[in-house]
Amino acid sequence: MNIGIKIFPDRWRQIPGLTGFSDFIEVMAVPGFNPRKIPKTKFTVHAPHEMFKMNPADSRLESLNDDLMQQTIKLADKLKAKVIVLHSGKILNKSCSEKNSLDFIRNIKDKRVILENQCNGGILDTPEKVKKFMKKTGKDFCLDFSHAIASAHSHDKKTGHFLKRFLDLNPSYFHICDGYNDGKDRHLDLGKGHYDLSFIKKAVGKKPVVLETKTHTVQAYRRQIKLLKDGI
Repeated sequence: MNIGIKIFPDRWRQIPGLTGFSDFIEVMAVPGFNPRKIPKTKFTVHAPHEMFKMNPADSRLESLNDDLMQQTIKLADKLKAKVIVLHSGKILNKSCSEKNSLDFIRNIKDKRVILENQCNGGILDTPEKVKKFMKKTGKDFCLDFSHAIASAHSHDKKTGHFLKRFLDLNPSYFHICDGYNDGKDRHLDLGKGHYDLSFIKKAVGKKPVVLETKTHTVQAYRRQIKLLKDGI
């Protein structure tokens, strides 16, 4: 398996301790982050999202969205990242729309950008919406299993069938954690929840998959990667 670990810049110094057993690092492009020293490993980048006030669906944030996207692309260039993961945004007020999001994403010419499915009010919360955005923007797709499972619950859909419809879209990249089928994206360590990790492992195959868990110790990451590689 090609396994990465997601970090925020405040854990940048932790990277050398993670490179011995992870294949790459996914870095959140926190606004203003510009690393001076770059560890010897492979990188991918996650664009800012609602936590940093970026919302491609909101026309009032057009200037901010553009600025944060350009910062993200510059960071990806510096890290020689081959993937940039992007949220499509949320409908939070009258200034928000799917059209705004589509227009914003269409204007991003960088071919490294891929779209992540969302939950809890995100635009891309169903396989149908992801398919629509992929077709209209030409972007590939990152499947976040926890987001998909939470969305299945909120839409009152059977989890297995819902996931299969997402997988039918042939995602090129994955996010993984553990949790419960309760509509919440909990980011639990692998093995600490109820997700069918054997199914997830089989679905991922040899494609890139990123650990997105709340526990950030080197030991916890080692245990979870070993769990993925040696069997669940």
